[in-house]
Amino acid sequence: MSVQKAFFSVSSNGVLCVAVEIN
Repeated sequence: MSVQKAFFSVSSNGVLCVAVEIN
């Protein structure tokens, strides 16, 4: 199975950014 990493970051504008990297 692949490894899934989810990164959650909130910018100064209050926008939630979600980056999902699948290796």
